[in-house]
Amino acid sequence: MEYYAVIKKDEFMSFAGTWMKLETIILSKLTQAENQTPHVLTHKWELNNENTWTQ
Repeated sequence: MEYYAVIKKDEFMSFAGTWMKLETIILSKLTQAENQTPHVLTHKWELNNENTWTQ
């Protein structure tokens, strides 16, 4: 019975470690997306602004 409990604990710890890595990756991707959005909006505004000057 004790052996089974140790195996279950190791499996849980392995799963928890994998989950934490996944959480870190997801948060990293979200942060990256947030940092890219203002740049895209600024570039789009510049393109729209150039079109109004030429017309």
